Amino acid sequence: METCIDSLDDWLRKYRLKMNPAKTDLMWFSSSRNQNNLLNHDLHLKDANIPASTQLRNLGVIFDSKLSFTAHVSTTARSCFIILRRLREIREFLPTSEFASLVTCFVMPKVDYCNSLLYGLPDYLVEPPAVGAEACLWCWTS
Repeated sequence: METCIDSLDDWLRKYRLKMNPAKTDLMWFSSSRNQNNLLNHDLHLKDANIPASTQLRNLGVIFDSKLSFTAHVSTTARSCFIILRRLREIREFLPTSEFASLVTCFVMPKVDYCNSLLYGLPDYLVEPPAVGAEACLWCWTS
């Protein structure tokens, strides 16, 4: 692994780039059977020691070491319901079409963002964003 890191560092230096250990994260992906063996291994990058994490955020998606996406789904559902609660306070002051536009602008992008990563996950995980989408429909009609 360190040989690979050294060759990557050489390539970066060739193109006048630099690896930043302060912004580098490490996560091991494995089956649950091998998970305990991998979490104890850290990455030694030049003079820095980078510990392995169990969760990382990349481009707004929370990855966990088992790729179960439970943290990502719960965070997405929570943020959708917070927005819906705030929008519900102004519901009576807006026509239905404008309120539907607000919900479409603020909530649906959160439900739709990177939802292809959730393909193939069990129903109990995919359900909260679906409930968020159903709540959007409920806000439009009630």
